[in-house]
Amino acid sequence: MRPSTSRLTMRHLLDAAADQRLVPAWTSDDQPWTAEEGLRLIDSIGRGWPIGTLIVYGPYPEEGLVLDGRHRLATIAAALHAPLAGDPRPDCGDEMFWDLTDTTGQATRHSPTITGRPSSWWPVRTLTSTLALLTHGRTLAADDQHLVEQAQHLGGMVLETRVPVLHLPTRMPADTVTTIASRLAGRPVTIPARSHPGA
Repeated sequence: MRPSTSRLTMRHLLDAAADQRLVPAWTSDDQPWTAEEGLRLIDSIGRGWPIGTLIVYGPYPEEGLVLDGRHRLATIAAALHAPLAGDPRPDCGDEMFWDLTDTTGQATRHSPTITGRPSSWWPVRTLTSTLALLTHGRTLAADDQHLVEQAQHLGGMVLETRVPVLHLPTRMPADTVTTIASRLAGRPVTIPARSHPGA
């Protein structure tokens, strides 16, 4: 049995994470990502830049343990207000925004509240929900309604972003899976016994 590769849309990955078909394989030594790392990741996705390959150990590419890429998956889910089970990161309570007027630098921003921000700062959590996006758009002044179309375009881009997934099937021996994942990640990767598919 050999590894296989595929490219799944962000929409597919988010659905699989929300349904807990994709589960990050957290370990006791996992270090939380900083807010800045999360902002850079979401900024890269919105710009259509590569965000690396997820390594999934399970029966299907969209079902199993995320051995490498778990922080990326959890950060994306948290930005859309869907924290994943077992996420070791503390809830900072910050809202993540995309500055629709920033075309040169990093467009993502953090703020503790949604009020008092420039109208061009669009809440990232609304980008993948048409209802949430339009609801937020109704809070804007008439002069800012052009931002709704920009946000819809950005949300569509985010959802259709394709993420490479390396699938390690469950029929593959666990020690082989560990070796492959560790070599690709450039660091030791373990399969938590409590999270082993089928355990």
